[in-house]
Order: sequence, then structure tokens, then C-alpha cells
Amino acid sequence: MIYNLKTRAKKKWFDLSCRAILSSTPLKTKPSEIAIVTMICHPDLIMYLVSIKSFYKQLGHGKIFILDDGSLDDKDKAILNHHLCKPDIIPISKIFTGACPKGGCWERIMLVAQLSEEYFVIQLDADIITTGAIPEVQAAFDSKHSFTLGTPQGLKFISLREASMAVADAKGKHVQTISEQHFHKLPQSDSRKYVRGCAGFAGFAKKSILKKHIEDFSEEMESGIGNVWRTWGSEQVTSNYIVSNNQGSVVLPFPKYGSFEPQVDISQSSLVHFYGTYRFSEGKYISLTRKFLRNG
Repeated sequence: MIYNLKTRAKKKWFDLSCRAILSSTPLKTKPSEIAIVTMICHPDLIMYLVSIKSFYKQLGHGKIFILDDGSLDDKDKAILNHHLCKPDIIPISKIFTGACPKGGCWERIMLVAQLSEEYFVIQLDADIITTGAIPEVQAAFDSKHSFTLGTPQGLKFISLREASMAVADAKGKHVQTISEQHFHKLPQSDSRKYVRGCAGFAGFAKKSILKKHIEDFSEEMESGIGNVWRTWGSEQVTSNYIVSNNQGSVVLPFPKYGSFEPQVDISQSSLVHFYGTYRFSEGKYISLTRKFLRNG
């Protein structure tokens, strides 16, 4: 309870300190064959504007899609339309997950699959800030190769069997750990690939992610580990798996692209994901955001 109160207080301070993003110059978008997809909620509005504006400043092109989790109000949508040149805002209720779980970002990966029919799709979380040049992202698009954000435990693609061996003695009960421990039981576990990456920032080459592939993998996993598959985190396992098994995929260099943790040096990072656990630790997120706002 105390942790939640502290987190809410830090989030409120972030919004107050960084609300200058609301008076910043609107983006001049340049449509291309890239779709930039983010699922957002009402409380994440300011974080998302920092995320998309800092990313777009470096990439320079792409069509913006927003998956509304159902909490965006008319004022939120007006702000988004003003700042992002009328992005496509899609209600989550319009996304059908089929045989996959509902919630837990599953609607997001299904939207990514839908858009992948026409676009190279980049999934960009609302708690990301881009602080420098990102040529590796442009190179992935140019070469039609999918990519994912690496982690200290996931710097290269390995087989499903190797992924199971890496966590064989882990005691955690999170769906990611349980899923990975089960991988060696899947057919062709020596030839199918995986990386313990992060779905917060991932790219999917055009036509590289199909709804059927997502549903097949989801059903395969649920039949093996049961209802735990329907808990938060299984969508990230799926994203990691899909990217890993696309020909030519790359893990972006870490920590140039990475998630912030106290032990990770982000001084030379170009893109940082401030995920929930460490989002407001050490004041790094708010410091980088203020720097971006000063420099435009």
C-alpha cells in the first residue's frame, strides 16, 4: 500500500514537472511504410507524448496508431489529434483476440499483426524516451528485418531448449519463467528460436507476424502450462518468440537500446525503456525528459 502511494506520488510529480510537453510544437508527421503502434491509457498521456515525440524526432517518418484501452476521454483525444496530426485512435473493443487471452496487451499484438499486412510495424511503449540517433532501427526497416529490445538476459537468439536450460533452476512463478521452463517440451525445441527480449520496443517486418501464428503459439503454450498463460506477461513471451523466428531478425545493441535498471549504465543509450519496476528510480526518467523538453 505504501509502495503504491509512493508510486502515485512520483507519477504525479513527473506529470507536473513534464507538462511542458503539452505546450510543445505539434509533430509534422511524414507518412511512410512504418506504422508506430502504442497502447495507452488516460494516466499515461504525458508520458506517451514524450515517448512518441522523442522517437519521431529521431526516426522522422511513420504513421501513428494509438490503441485506446478504453480510458481516453474526449480531451485526451483532442490533445492527441493536435500534437500528432490526427493519428489513428483505435478502441480496444474493436480488436478481436480469437483463441488468445484478452487483456494483458494481447489486443496490441493482434493490432500489430493486422497492420503488418501493410506496414513495417514498430511497437513503442508509452514509457520510452529516445535520446539520440537510432540508425539501427532505420537499418532494420530498410533491410526488412524484425527487431526487439534486448535485456541483460537476452542479448542473442537461442533455441527454445537453450532458453529452458537457462531458467531450469529459477523459482519464480511469473508466466515468463514458467513458459520458458516449458519450452523444451515443445516440438522442434532445438530448431525453434527465442530471446528474452522486451516487447516494449519491437519491430515487425511487413507480413512477418500473422494472426494464425500468434493463435497457434498461444494455444500450444496454454495447453502446456494451463491458465497461467492467461496472466500478464504472456504477450511479451509471444512477441519475443515471433521476432526470434523471423528470418534476419536482430536484437538491438544493448544498452544503446535497453530498459532502465539501477545496474544498467544508460549514459550512452539512445533509447531507454522506463518500465514500471524502476520507472522513477534515481530520477533518471524525469531528468532525461526535462532535457528533451529543453532541447526540443
